[in-house]
Amino acid sequence: MTEASFPRLPPEIRDMILKLLVLPARRLKWGNQLLHSAYATVCKQWQLFFERINFKHIHLLTRYDVFCFGDKVHGRRRWYVEWIWLDVQLPRYDCSRCKTRESDEEIRRHNRMFTNMFWDLTDILAYWERTEPFINRMKGLTLELSAHSVDDQCHYYKELGARMDDTAWGGVGGWYGLLRKSRDNAHMWREQPASAPRVPFPNDETNLRVFGPPKGLKFDLLAPAVRKMEEKLPRAKIVKGLVIRRQFYRGFSVSHTLLPIMRVFTRIESFVFEPWRSLETEHIQPHGQPILAQAIREADYDILFNDLIKYAGNLKRLTIFENHDSRLHRTTHKLLEHPPSPPGGHGFLLACSSLYLEELYASLNVDACQFFSPFWPGAVLKNAAILAADLCKWHSLKRLSLSSQSAITTPGDGLPYDDLIRAAGAAAIKMPLLEIMELWGCDDHTAGVFQYRRSVRRAAATTATPLDSGPRTEQARIRLLTTWGAWFSDDAIAAWKKAANSHGKELEAVEARTLKPKFFREPSDILGLLDLGDCLMTRTSAQQIMCESLGVLLPPARGGLGCFGSSYEWALERVGGGGGDGDGGRDGGEEGNYVLLS
Repeated sequence: MTEASFPRLPPEIRDMILKLLVLPARRLKWGNQLLHSAYATVCKQWQLFFERINFKHIHLLTRYDVFCFGDKVHGRRRWYVEWIWLDVQLPRYDCSRCKTRESDEEIRRHNRMFTNMFWDLTDILAYWERTEPFINRMKGLTLELSAHSVDDQCHYYKELGARMDDTAWGGVGGWYGLLRKSRDNAHMWREQPASAPRVPFPNDETNLRVFGPPKGLKFDLLAPAVRKMEEKLPRAKIVKGLVIRRQFYRGFSVSHTLLPIMRVFTRIESFVFEPWRSLETEHIQPHGQPILAQAIREADYDILFNDLIKYAGNLKRLTIFENHDSRLHRTTHKLLEHPPSPPGGHGFLLACSSLYLEELYASLNVDACQFFSPFWPGAVLKNAAILAADLCKWHSLKRLSLSSQSAITTPGDGLPYDDLIRAAGAAAIKMPLLEIMELWGCDDHTAGVFQYRRSVRRAAATTATPLDSGPRTEQARIRLLTTWGAWFSDDAIAAWKKAANSHGKELEAVEARTLKPKFFREPSDILGLLDLGDCLMTRTSAQQIMCESLGVLLPPARGGLGCFGSSYEWALERVGGGGGDGDGGRDGGEEGNYVLLS
């Protein structure tokens, strides 16, 4: 086939040929865009097809990449861009420095590199808007931020090599399951004589080399790019999504980085934030003053929930998932180690600032009992009137998922899970559009999930009425999954009946199931049971977590996330017997407990 004969083929045949050329490149770990770029030189038709693929996802590693991006992406190519990954490649280091934290000079150098790249990129995007005013009407692009050094994977943190090339649009690498447990705790020991002592487990100094300072990367106002723009970060309304994945351990400062970003990206509608929990270092000493690393992170969360969300006036979806690794942090997760009790806390701040969101997913960094503290049974809170007022509602909230220590507190410690369900029911009255709510927790073979779901049912079709023209009735269901066989109290059922009725729905059914404790060791083990499990983080991050938990690479699921599913039969205990009435009682059976209320 020649260049002249290709346009003569039927359109269906041309599409089949081009799609077949794309498939082999997707299977290659390296050189995908090189192949696509070569194909784009064949003819005009091939150029238009492959440029849409080449410029859809942009990965920038250095400042030179940013300059090339501004030079090569012009004209119609700008309309093809959907995702920009600004992955700052920090300087390399050798074994003489892998066991020591970064020096002050290194920290300044890293901040300067990140600042130059980000400000240059923002200037380019702002230039697009000045030269092409209608580009703001496009769907908008997503900006992803990360930072790492290539040598992070060469020392103690071998698992980074497995996910170094994972992308938000391409999933995880094929060798991930084999490499995730290859941490070299005896770093350099194999190259030394057998009589040499083993290197101990990485200490705080070693961890801080990869995690960076507790305050995270921040803008350096003395950087050349900042001085060139007279310390004014240009606005870029084209950015409608901001993503920070769990790909690497290094974080970003909330007050000195994320807050200024939100002020200039005024049209951001989605914010995905997957930070790693701060290291439990004994103390960091800036200017000789000891400061707990976790205290810095807590102050960042105060700014995140108080100021950052408020600046994002167009924000519709907020996803926060705090990652935790027992090998690095040496203890259980902070919410599981010191369970918070209402009132107050980060959860209450999040509740006050999330009134205009459509979707909210907060996992392992706030507790649901703090979020619902104004509605807690018998709780007294000075600011409860803020959320309890009739004029203050979550008018747009449709999906809500929160983690909580109270969700896994067994009856031997009281019934806080029941209080949480009652408080959530009282708050749901102020969520008129709520479709799904999930409250969950998991740790040390104890797990609990509460689910509320609204469904729409049509009347049965008849010969006189078409299938889709019957009257619609909205109904709701609640479900409780626990490892200790819990059941709803009468007060909890009454609270959710009231919530459903306030929205013009009926509470159709109440269900309780018992889970097998052996499947639930850490929070990530329960994600497969959640209806909103694919919304708690990016698709690639979810695959990474499942690979790390199982040690194998999971094949992609049909039409779904590839690791989370709606079926949970594998985790259920087979229980028999039981019975009772419909008022808080249970209809026993082999599958669990289920009560129809209507």
